[in-house]
Amino acid sequence: MIEKIQLDETDLIVGNNFPEYDEDAYRRESQSHVDAAEKAAQARNAAQNAADYTTAEFQGMTADEMSEAMRLKIVDLTISEDRHTAVAGLLVSASENIVAAKTEMNNAQLAYHEKMSQAFSSAGDEGWYQGQLNEVRTELVREGQERVSMARESFDSKHTSLVNSIADALVNGSASIQQNSAGIG
Repeated sequence: MIEKIQLDETDLIVGNNFPEYDEDAYRRESQSHVDAAEKAAQARNAAQNAADYTTAEFQGMTADEMSEAMRLKIVDLTISEDRHTAVAGLLVSASENIVAAKTEMNNAQLAYHEKMSQAFSSAGDEGWYQGQLNEVRTELVREGQERVSMARESFDSKHTSLVNSIADALVNGSASIQQNSAGIG
């Protein structure tokens, strides 16, 4: 899990904007859905083999009823596989969104400190007054806060969309994901 870099001015620049979500937990949950999709595919293949046998070996109403029941089971298992596969992908996207936001916020802090270091050097070399250095600091803090704010807004927008898509996929299956995916990127 990516942690917030703790430097001077961290609270001033980042404040409470740093996502508290665990990107690794999202990846672990994604893997559990990949595993579930694989199990559904295995069960679907077994059901398909049974249906093929039933169709070839049985005749009459019993065969027709058994074949129809197996066909319905195969459809259910295919839907389950698709649902788990879609949710796994969305969870990976959510993890990547968390990583991107945390990385951008940490980079905003690092950029602030790099620029402040340059400002301290310039202040010493050029004999700045304290007021000049404070003006530069104020502007650099504002830049850092703006960068963090933009990262948080982007994160929140994507996270909300992804969470809604995950919930929709769990309830309605993967067909709804294709309809909603245009709003995620």
